[in-house]
Amino acid sequence: MQRLAIVFLLLRDVVARYRRLIFRLAAAFLSALVVGTVLFYLIEGPRQEGTGFVAWFWSAFFTMISGDFVEIKPVSAGGRILVTVLIFFGIGFVSIVTASIASALVVEKLEAGRGMKRLHLRDHILVCGWNSGAATVVGELVAGANGRDVVIIADCEENPFPAAGRRIHFIRGDCTDEEVLKRADAPHAHTAIVLADATGGRSYDDADARTILTVLTVEILNRDVYTCAELVHRKNRVHLERVHVDEVVVSGEYGGKILAHSALYHGMSQVLSALLTTGGGSEFYRVPVPAEVAGKDFEAALAHFRA
Repeated sequence: MQRLAIVFLLLRDVVARYRRLIFRLAAAFLSALVVGTVLFYLIEGPRQEGTGFVAWFWSAFFTMISGDFVEIKPVSAGGRILVTVLIFFGIGFVSIVTASIASALVVEKLEAGRGMKRLHLRDHILVCGWNSGAATVVGELVAGANGRDVVIIADCEENPFPAAGRRIHFIRGDCTDEEVLKRADAPHAHTAIVLADATGGRSYDDADARTILTVLTVEILNRDVYTCAELVHRKNRVHLERVHVDEVVVSGEYGGKILAHSALYHGMSQVLSALLTTGGGSEFYRVPVPAEVAGKDFEAALAHFRA
């Protein structure tokens, strides 16, 4: 049902974008079909009695579509000329429709490459903003997102993630802009990661302000989204708590703690790196509590999982 809904939304966008062209083509085809059917009936009807008007209509229709005589073949010179005209019109109509569809697909592809396409997704992950650590974030998401699409929103000329695949999408624009977030289908996102974006000559104070504004805008568009935000200064954490952000990470803070513990307990950074890297070694996961261990103490739970 979800895929059908996405296909329906895509078709709706195509129809809305090319409404005038579709209307003109449909009007031209219907006009030619009606006129051709009436003339075909008037010219060939007296020579082929016993054939109903519906049969003449379908014959003219399939002649235009297939480019060949179908069902009722003309026996008079006027009928042959008329059918030839209908065949040429049908060939031209099919060519125009094919070219229009190809053009629309090319435009969609170009817009997707430039980040200007409007997405229609469900339960995807938004990555808002870009910085030096964003590539690592996206790489880990792709490795452990369990099939979820990842949408990058960044004010870049092209997709900043070089290994972009089928489930990685790019939206170009300011992630604080509501319209840009709507193009990324933020109202239907499962999770939003807001990075501290200091690109474009912005200061780190500006980065925190943009993070807070982005979180606020995302939460307005989608009350159910799970938001994870990155801050440069810990003092700004209180502002995110007021907008009910789910998780806050202060960049540099955890790095300092890891360095300190690595100095005290040698090899600690390697252990934490292995635990936080998807695809190799041991990893952290959050899973539902099995009914067998619900309400029991740690020893009983440990015995259950060991078994």
